[in-house]
Amino acid sequence: MFFTTGDYVYINRGSAQGVRVGDRFSIMRPQSDPNEVRWFKWQEKLLKAMGAQYIDAGQVQITTVHPTFPLV
Repeated sequence: MFFTTGDYVYINRGSAQGVRVGDRFSIMRPQSDPNEVRWFKWQEKLLKAMGAQYIDAGQVQITTVHPTFPLV
């Protein structure tokens, strides 16, 4: 799924959870190691200790906020 400038994205939070118009959120997704070559003996253990890898996919800015989500 791809989004472009001007598309709307709905998030599952409202003003009751502290979301305000103008807030910005980073959009990230997990990424697996693109380099599957094992370079040294403890590589897998070291990568696991460093934590999950993420790719920064973009940002969204809040334009409209309702008190709760879903709307009730």
